[in-house]
Amino acid sequence: MKATFFVNGDNFGKISDRKTEVQRMLSEGHQIGSHTEAEVRTEMTLLDAEVKKLIGKTPTYMRPPFFHTSDEVLRILGEMQYHVINADIDTKDFNNTKPETNDKSFDIFKNLFVNGSISLMHDVHNTTVNQLIPNVIPFLQQSGRTSMTVGECLGDPKENWYRENTVGGTVVQGPVKKQPAGKSCGCNAPAGYDDARLSRFVGLEFSRMS
Repeated sequence: MKATFFVNGDNFGKISDRKTEVQRMLSEGHQIGSHTEAEVRTEMTLLDAEVKKLIGKTPTYMRPPFFHTSDEVLRILGEMQYHVINADIDTKDFNNTKPETNDKSFDIFKNLFVNGSISLMHDVHNTTVNQLIPNVIPFLQQSGRTSMTVGECLGDPKENWYRENTVGGTVVQGPVKKQPAGKSCGCNAPAGYDDARLSRFVGLEFSRMS
């Protein structure tokens, strides 16, 4: 099973102290994206620099904290050549961190799981790792759909998921597309995105250290 991990620089611990975990995500075929807050351009540039120290490249995918954006934020992220990813299933696992309440998050997942989805969970919570995910995996297997990274779910080639350097209003080295286009599931998806893919695939999105 594959997923996308949106990592935060300094929340529930510093990302620089999580080198082993982040490198494992990459080596096992998962996708790494950015998940930051505060001043957009500065925060994205700083987080990109931290991620590059760990994996040698920077993500082109990001998720805004709490899904909060504005026209100005999206304009800046567009200039910085990011794919902005939200989700159409928010399991609210952060509200159900006790074993006796975590099934509520699974119920949310099942009830909103229609025709393929991008789902949000937080792997910093033990109940998500030890209870919610063990429920989600067999449910997905029985559904006949395929779980994968967000990039795969959107039909974006892996070479577009990362680039050599962040964009600070200058030139980017790497194959990232200039302006993401097309929207579905609250996503600012890559150009050429096939909306019908969401009827066949499920993108699993985790916020790491957030």
